[in-house]
Amino acid sequence: MFYCLGALCAAAVLLIAARCSMEFAEWYAVHIFPFFPSVLGRLFSFLPFSVFELLLILVCFWLLLLCARVFLHLIRGFMASPAPHSRLKINAPGLAALLCTLMLMFTLTCGINYNRAPLATALGLEVHPATTQELKQLFMLLCAETEATNASIKTNAAGLFELCEKPQENSRAVMKDLGEAYAFFNTYYPKPKPLVCSTILSYLQLAGIYSPFTIEANFNRFMPPGDLPFTICHELAHLCGFAREDEANFISYIACKNSGNSDFYYSGLLNALSYVLNALYDDIPLAEYREIIACLPSQARKDMRFSANYWHKYAGPAAEFSSQVNNVYLQANNQPEGIKSYGRMIDLLLAYYF
Repeated sequence: MFYCLGALCAAAVLLIAARCSMEFAEWYAVHIFPFFPSVLGRLFSFLPFSVFELLLILVCFWLLLLCARVFLHLIRGFMASPAPHSRLKINAPGLAALLCTLMLMFTLTCGINYNRAPLATALGLEVHPATTQELKQLFMLLCAETEATNASIKTNAAGLFELCEKPQENSRAVMKDLGEAYAFFNTYYPKPKPLVCSTILSYLQLAGIYSPFTIEANFNRFMPPGDLPFTICHELAHLCGFAREDEANFISYIACKNSGNSDFYYSGLLNALSYVLNALYDDIPLAEYREIIACLPSQARKDMRFSANYWHKYAGPAAEFSSQVNNVYLQANNQPEGIKSYGRMIDLLLAYYF
């Protein structure tokens, strides 16, 4: 009981301090948080499988067994004689201690980082809401860069983008290079882990997951090739202490852009174009939007259509539920725009390019 109270109080005090003082959150992200990737992340990086996924599977089995025990207990209760029957015992103190530990761990490895100073401040970028004209200029600039990469990427028999190498093997080097260019991205990056149950992630419309409990960057191994390098770098970006989704997106983009690797650069451009097009779709008439779409390089159009079709194939109630949960989670962690915060990457892109 005392442990549970202590863990909850510690988590609450740290989160309140981070919410009330951006300076404290920034100090923590710079000086304390790197301990977790360097120690815990390094420890689990040697394992060829995702510890986070294994723990989730074990929890699911435990819940199934618990439900089975409850069901059997109820059946025995109905069939028993009037004499008292044994009670179903659940280790409530142990379960409470586990939940409190997870809450404290989340606070230490993720929760506080949501409240640190904006990435734009560290990079010296002046961010402002995008105008329609700026969005169009950014779109054309990204189209030109995408067109320039076409000669250096590989395509398959269907004319779709194909990865030359496994991105998880290069992503750590890409992020390490970024850390050499910008000191605040310099940390230990553990090996990204492809999830065995990636099909479930597809139904949940999830490309990747950062685990704050095992300090692992997990990714959906079945997602379209054009999404893969960008997604892996996005998840690794959380390990350098930047928890906000728009900032992780932007970090991933500049890592891909400056990687010297055509696969990564093209993946970053495709995802940046997707966010800009989403913003334009909400901002201009449909007829004008169609004219904008027509400016997309043909290769990018093929790959973006392939990606959209892939995710649409798995859309459904599970995806809607996942989106609602993620929206609530982000809003609870100082991102009032919820899932729309991913798209705020374009404000950082505009400040970066212009």
